[in-house]
Amino acid sequence: MVPYEKLLGLLYGLCREYTNSRGGEDNHLCGFIEAVNIPQGMVLMIDVTKAAGGNETLVLELVRAMETGDLPEVVKAVCTEGFVWANSGLAVINGQAELFEQMARGGFAAQIPILKTMTHFSAELIHIASKGDIVFTERVDHHWDEQGRDLMTPHICGVAEIREGRISAFRDFYDVVCYSQTPTKAQKGFDLASFRESQSKGEK
Repeated sequence: MVPYEKLLGLLYGLCREYTNSRGGEDNHLCGFIEAVNIPQGMVLMIDVTKAAGGNETLVLELVRAMETGDLPEVVKAVCTEGFVWANSGLAVINGQAELFEQMARGGFAAQIPILKTMTHFSAELIHIASKGDIVFTERVDHHWDEQGRDLMTPHICGVAEIREGRISAFRDFYDVVCYSQTPTKAQKGFDLASFRESQSKGEK
């Protein structure tokens, strides 16, 4: 098994060259990571202990909840009632009620066809920084199916706003070319139940 730290190094190297919407390669934060199969048994995920301060913790807890499947509960705990969630190329979500309605309709998969077979999510945090009530993240988000294929890997610049100890806005900026990217190959012997168990326990 490839050590977790080494894998992150390999993925971080990929961040320097990726396909953009103009079909070329550059170093701007507007593309998706070229397809790369994660070694069997390896789980990429958010480590909330990497946060420096309460505001960064809130943001990482929100992203982590997308990995563990606890998003509704965590949104209620860490976000304002009317928080704004914006993703490049998609309709802005205004408030918790609208988010939960969208989730009931199939979530982002209802708007992004390549996510129709998605079963689980993980995120690679490359950088996090904050100033006052603004938290910035650089991430690569991974959207998996039950065969261990990575369906979509946007390279994200995220901006979160904090108000009175809660997230009031969560905006992710990336190149929408990722909505039509080619998934990775299926991982031989991939076991979804084991993946989820490792992820829920915080094991890498």
